[in-house]
Amino acid sequence: MEFGKDKLLPITDSDESFSDITFVAPYSPDKDEQTGQLQLDQLLKEIKDNVWGCDLILCLFISALNSYRSDRCLRPFPPSYVNEEGKNFTGLRSTCDSIPPLTTILNEPNKCSHDVKKLLMWLFLERGHPTLRRISYANVPFPGKISNVFRPQFVFEVCYHDKYESVWLKRQDGRETMFAYHGSAVDNFYSILKVGLQQHFSIEKEVLFGNGIYLSNELSVSAHYAPFGQTWTNSCLGSKHSVIAICEVINDVDKVRCRDTKNKRRSLNEDSLGEIPEKYFVVTDSDMVRVKYLMIYRKKRVFSVKSYIAQHLFLCLLLLYFFLIVAIRVFSNSGYVRYLKKFYQLLSFD
Repeated sequence: MEFGKDKLLPITDSDESFSDITFVAPYSPDKDEQTGQLQLDQLLKEIKDNVWGCDLILCLFISALNSYRSDRCLRPFPPSYVNEEGKNFTGLRSTCDSIPPLTTILNEPNKCSHDVKKLLMWLFLERGHPTLRRISYANVPFPGKISNVFRPQFVFEVCYHDKYESVWLKRQDGRETMFAYHGSAVDNFYSILKVGLQQHFSIEKEVLFGNGIYLSNELSVSAHYAPFGQTWTNSCLGSKHSVIAICEVINDVDKVRCRDTKNKRRSLNEDSLGEIPEKYFVVTDSDMVRVKYLMIYRKKRVFSVKSYIAQHLFLCLLLLYFFLIVAIRVFSNSGYVRYLKKFYQLLSFD
């Protein structure tokens, strides 16, 4: 059947033009592979350039994940592990258990699962989050001298985004700043690093000198609140740590309470049971304080027979069973028993 010219309809202005038509390109798996490889290269570069800082972030993250207060400590939570039922802690723990040492990831990145790579990209490459850089002990502005007993094994500087730095300088507004210590459980430091110190958390606690963020210019005071805790078993920093933060504080008279001989009103905080003692600071506004350095203490392993038996109980039972079998076989031998009797008689004769 042939169509005549009179059957063809002319295109008028009312018809859709070709410019309004969207042409969808066919799906290209090669493009996704290129994007994934680019992200992987960025991840490997970040780990290579800052392996110590990445390791510590992962330590703090896993400590918060394994805490009995994980729902509160693990903030922010990885969005890829949030579904309609809520936060998938089980799946997240399973992924974290399969994370190899970071040096292994650098050498053999293809052995990591997709979930591990995705989680590490979120932890290390997320924009706006602060990063950690290991620095020399001599470059840290410690609030006063510290003894060798309290000298940390590692010190890290908290590096903030340029936008946050400008906000901090604007907030400072030419006022002086000072440094003070803050001790807390190791599982709290992931949220402290990501979100910052928050004064409203003290409302849930029994505090002597009112609500606020408690700091001290004496390291021994803050060390009391920083017990050792389990972190990441594959860490190059160790598996048990204690963390003490060195905080930068804007010296605001109304929002930073402390003992002041020139201003006695400053030593009293709302709902305080008395004057704030020396070496203590209570910051009532979280905008006045930020974490600037982290001091990391690694717990040394001390050999203990009791702990060794507890960790290798099955092996110890096997060895005990083996020695019992040998002893029974030996003492059941009559020749060996006669030899022992003669030896005992010789000792008695002497």
